[in-house]
Amino acid sequence: MTISSIDPYPGQLRQAFFGTHHLHWFTGLLTQVAGVTADEASRSVFHGGSVAAHLSHVAQCLKVVNETPSRPLSTVNWTEGWANARVSEAQWQVLLARVRVEVEELEQEVQSGAWLMHSDQDADTLWSQVLHAAYHAGAVAQILKYEQWIASNAG
Repeated sequence: MTISSIDPYPGQLRQAFFGTHHLHWFTGLLTQVAGVTADEASRSVFHGGSVAAHLSHVAQCLKVVNETPSRPLSTVNWTEGWANARVSEAQWQVLLARVRVEVEELEQEVQSGAWLMHSDQDADTLWSQVLHAAYHAGAVAQILKYEQWIASNAG
């Protein structure tokens, strides 16, 4: 990958988090959790991560990308991002805001061309986070669908 291949990222970054108008099946990570309560976000399914844990992890990853290249990836405690499996309503709102801020900061960096001064490795890191966010959007969608199924079949 070359640094000049970053050009399409702003749109793809926005799409990963906020979805797109022309693909109705892909709503984006933050759009999917709009209206989700802290209680719903805190439920763990299949002994896996909750919606809150997924978003906490994504927020941590975005923060790391936003700090690249000043922070070596080897110094990151990756399990820290998964620690917020259960959240209060206030914590949930702070987490949602944190993800939005990190996305907006990264988007501004890319749009300003600041990423053009970084290395190919940093460009790879950026692109991998767009894909990573899309993965977590899918995981969150499945968790929410499962929770809806459980609720509709209870009783």
